[in-house]
Amino acid sequence: MYLRNLYIATIIMGLISSFLFAVEVQTEGLRVYKTKNYSLAFTLFQSECQNGTMQSCAYLGEMYHRGQGITQDDTKAFGLYEMACTQNNGIGCFFLGITYYNGKMKTKDYTKAFELFEKGCNLEAMPSCYALAEMYRAGNLGNRSFPKAMPFYKKACEGGHARSCFIIGKEYASIDIPSNEHIEHAIYYLTKACDQNSAEGCYILGSIYNYLKDKTKGLELHMISCEKGYAEACASLGALYFNGRDLPKDDSQALLFYEKGCALKNQQSCAMYQKLK
Repeated sequence: MYLRNLYIATIIMGLISSFLFAVEVQTEGLRVYKTKNYSLAFTLFQSECQNGTMQSCAYLGEMYHRGQGITQDDTKAFGLYEMACTQNNGIGCFFLGITYYNGKMKTKDYTKAFELFEKGCNLEAMPSCYALAEMYRAGNLGNRSFPKAMPFYKKACEGGHARSCFIIGKEYASIDIPSNEHIEHAIYYLTKACDQNSAEGCYILGSIYNYLKDKTKGLELHMISCEKGYAEACASLGALYFNGRDLPKDDSQALLFYEKGCALKNQQSCAMYQKLK
């Protein structure tokens, strides 16, 4: 039960964090919001919402929910989500679905959340498609089913949702005895994830190229992964330089990567950094 609750909590965090991939219309309010100028973003979203841009109403609700640039107010947040969704804005339906999924504004109701995510996905809001996939994978409405989740992950991925691309690619990469087709699928989806800034996607993709004996491509991707902040990639690079495996032995380079891995909370990197410095 503890592990199941932990898994569901992880899903909730993933759903909430995924809304930044939810862009339907590049409004000025959204552009400013991404810069974290919340006071100006609030003013712009408010004006855009009053002028009928429902996506801006949905994001305005999210600012009320998070207390960004305004006093936190979940009642106003819920009203704005509901208005946007009623007016067929997929992002509004996504945010509204989250309220029923996590039970913080309304009583937890997975059936209602599913209906809202389904509506959002049909309205081309990719985080809603991702949310549907996660509900199938978690078994929120019955038995867990990755096959049922897969079409929604694929739709979200093709719509620019990096996390969905990563999950699909990792699934293909995790097959014990992969066929050439499985490897091709893994490379396709992990490349999309890596290109959309998934550090772990870059790392696993690099490991696949190492498996295929393309060490140069594998090293390049592990470098990219470390630069993007994936601690295990930094630790792996430190070990390559320290052991002189596939690269000339270079303790100064090893120290550099171990230091970065340690800064990213990788304990192995911290131990090796202390040993080499």
